[in-house]
Amino acid sequence: MGKLCSTLCSTVGVKACCDCCGGGPLSRDVPWLAAHVTPERVTCWLHAHGALKKTNRVLEINLTPFAVGVGIMSLMYKVSLAYAHTPVSGLADHFVCKLTPPELKPRVVGELLDLFLSEVLFFQKGLK
Repeated sequence: MGKLCSTLCSTVGVKACCDCCGGGPLSRDVPWLAAHVTPERVTCWLHAHGALKKTNRVLEINLTPFAVGVGIMSLMYKVSLAYAHTPVSGLADHFVCKLTPPELKPRVVGELLDLFLSEVLFFQKGLK
């Protein structure tokens, strides 16, 4: 029930700003609008996971929507990053970002059936 309530609250605009990356809805780990994917937040995530040295940061981020109207459970963006310094780790500067839709119905269905968690686990475990 907690997941459903947080989904309802975030969908209707109640936002809890309480994370280390400058605020945002619900969690620093789970943005749900493109506007939440900022250079500061991406830098924080990359630092937290050891993918980017603490002496480097994301200066600029561009999100370009694609496959609009194709999926009902996500909004997809091509993401381009500009770093302060070229990462020595070979970290990519282009990737895909999938966000849950802002409409209430698919967000509630996705939360109730754990579809969003299932997708995250699929990518984290490298399943094919």
